[in-house]
Amino acid sequence: FVKINIKMLKNNNNLLTIIEERKLFSGYENKKIKYHESWFEKINLFGLLEQHTGCVNGIRWNSSGNLLASGSDDLKVCIWDFSSSFMGKLSATLSTKHLGNIFDTVFRPNYDNIIVSCGCDGRVGLVDCNSPNSAKLIFDGQGVVSKIDFQPNDTNVFLASFSDGLILYDLRQNIIQNGTNTLSVSCSNQSITGLEFAPNNPSIFALGADDPILRICDLRTLGKKRSQDLSVVERFIIPNLIHQDRSNKELTLKSVTRRD
Repeated sequence: FVKINIKMLKNNNNLLTIIEERKLFSGYENKKIKYHESWFEKINLFGLLEQHTGCVNGIRWNSSGNLLASGSDDLKVCIWDFSSSFMGKLSATLSTKHLGNIFDTVFRPNYDNIIVSCGCDGRVGLVDCNSPNSAKLIFDGQGVVSKIDFQPNDTNVFLASFSDGLILYDLRQNIIQNGTNTLSVSCSNQSITGLEFAPNNPSIFALGADDPILRICDLRTLGKKRSQDLSVVERFIIPNLIHQDRSNKELTLKSVTRRD
């Protein structure tokens, strides 16, 4: 057995000691760890990329890591070039067809000149960096479109998540402005806030929503009940964030807890 000086632990600001302290004392607040200075003291600001005139909500690298796309409340998409400098420099400022804040910007795989964007106006747009006036409207719907993700190993097909559903789109199709490609997925009337395909399976993707449930969906279930319905094949719940239905039978991630 190791004799521990409790008073010494309580007064020690060392990060490792604080982590040990969390193991010993019930009801310990994680804020002491979360905001500890050790996490930040080695992080340095190398520079600022200044061009947008509104909040920057979406940033994505291209596959090779030499270009960064940013989308903003100013309805613009900026491309930053890091190929010759770690600091990065502005390569292009692109106008879009958005009418409201841009929330996500994604490079089309293998096409560093093509950017797909979405925003709070319910729109999904496309712009070509080589043609500043090339902005096109892919989808014009209702609600917030928050995230976009291309299928793995596919340069044409992507999903976009909006308030109460998804759109599945193929860039080889004609540009559309209606809801013919919308898919329905049950999220208990919660808005979808996150979306990402599994890198090793082009049919499987994860959804985050305005609740503590992570949903796993499979595109292969499309149309088994109704033509536009997707099935949720698995659910994971963060138990400490559930405060309503304790009888829920869904699979629990016991290793995931949150106390702050």
